[in-house]
Amino acid sequence: MTTLEPLTKIEFVEHLLAGNLRFVLVGMSNTGKSRRAKELMRTLGFFMYSVDELIANELGLKNVGEVGEWLGHPDSEGYAEREKEYLRLENKYTCLASLEAIIPEGKNLVFDTTGSVAHLPQETRDWLSENCLVVYLTLEGSDMEKIIDLFFRVMKPLIWGEFFFIQKGESRNEALRRCYPDLLAFRAEKYADMANIRISAKELWNASAGAILDAVLQCLPGEDPENVPWRMLT
Repeated sequence: MTTLEPLTKIEFVEHLLAGNLRFVLVGMSNTGKSRRAKELMRTLGFFMYSVDELIANELGLKNVGEVGEWLGHPDSEGYAEREKEYLRLENKYTCLASLEAIIPEGKNLVFDTTGSVAHLPQETRDWLSENCLVVYLTLEGSDMEKIIDLFFRVMKPLIWGEFFFIQKGESRNEALRRCYPDLLAFRAEKYADMANIRISAKELWNASAGAILDAVLQCLPGEDPENVPWRMLT
């Protein structure tokens, strides 16, 4: 797979000042992708492109919560058909003919993907890596365990692909507990394959817009720029 060569620190700032910075947040559900994207939009005027919101709109639903209710769980009747339709819409709104066609002139872009971007076709994931700086919000050790615990407390509907099946003599809950870690491992591998840089999700959880950009900047090669514009605004 061909990925975009990481920008240098100076190029990153130059793109930001020119209003043509394009970067994507990828990672597990509940790692703060939308939270951080909204912070960049509110504080620094980024254009936030939310795939979740576009899917909800096309389905005639109000929000992501309603999309989850519509999707349901992998053992519910009709789930496979709804999952297929969800992924069709996700691919439609992720692999775009032109980024420029969706972004207001002079606006920097933060592309808020869904956790299930890992299940999209390889060419779609390649397209993101070739057109944007992909930032993977990682989970480590105990943080991954917290995500697993949260899932079994809240049981949020999600895309399973080939990763859910009930073995003979197994209860639904036993199957979920066996299959969920495998699903997360698959997604983590795909996110890592797409990414230009990786940053701990914990590091950015309560970060300001400026702190988010500082964290990205420090992962990039090259000399530090003399003037960093967001440090004067946040």
